[in-house]
Amino acid sequence: MSIGLVATPGAVGAQSPQPSDAATTPDAIVLQMGSCCGFVPVSYSLLTMPTFTLYEDGTLIYRPPTTDVTYTGSVIELPPLLEAQLSQAQVDELIAYALGPGGIADAKPVYDNMFVSDMPTTTFVVQDGDATKTVSVYALGVTNPEASDEDAELAKLNDLAKKLSDFGPELEKMGVTSTEYQPAQYLATLYPDYEGNTEPAAPWPFADVAPSDFVVDVHDFTSVAVLTPEQVAGVTEVPTGGIAGLLYTTPDGARTNLAIRPMLPSEQAPTGPTGSPAPTAGA
Repeated sequence: MSIGLVATPGAVGAQSPQPSDAATTPDAIVLQMGSCCGFVPVSYSLLTMPTFTLYEDGTLIYRPPTTDVTYTGSVIELPPLLEAQLSQAQVDELIAYALGPGGIADAKPVYDNMFVSDMPTTTFVVQDGDATKTVSVYALGVTNPEASDEDAELAKLNDLAKKLSDFGPELEKMGVTSTEYQPAQYLATLYPDYEGNTEPAAPWPFADVAPSDFVVDVHDFTSVAVLTPEQVAGVTEVPTGGIAGLLYTTPDGARTNLAIRPMLPSEQAPTGPTGSPAPTAGA
């Protein structure tokens, strides 16, 4: 038995835990949290991905605390993601916590008070069956000097974010061990040197991947391709939680930066402006 959501026609409003007999599937997300954007370097933003993803079959993939980021000159590297397996009872309990004490069930879809500039937006997704609720909060955890009737709701969401963003202690309480997540695919991004890197560029690192294998993505200023772990191993140690700021000279003499991050099992390859998906490079 899994925890379901009660959906109102045409929209997902306030929800409460309800039993569901839907069969579990390995790539159906039931709880996810991520934080995006704000005032960060371009290279760091290209490594952004969900911090916490729990699938219906109990597979959990999460990022360890980002205090473990390594900076070597212009290169930014994040530690590997971690993976754990929860029981159905643990999945149900966690979703029930997110909906109840975590504040998701009673939360508004969007909290966008711009009382401070250049802060990230934290997004929660709770899904079960055909019902989904998404809650986005700008500057979550930053104290607003002006009191608001939303303060109690935001405090619950902030507590939930703290729990999910450093989930290792929670797994220890559950008696669950984690291992390094071994991605089947990585997303590689080529992008201009907006940060003024004056270091010498290394030669293009791939024998079986050309810059032309990358497709311009929806942002226009970057291009992306999907790499295999074997291809990534030619650039950095795998598994990696993400690496950016790698400066190369392409075969035609241009300087370009490269960022690589892991992809989740449920993640679709990004599409370019024409709607075509990013190719698997070298395939």
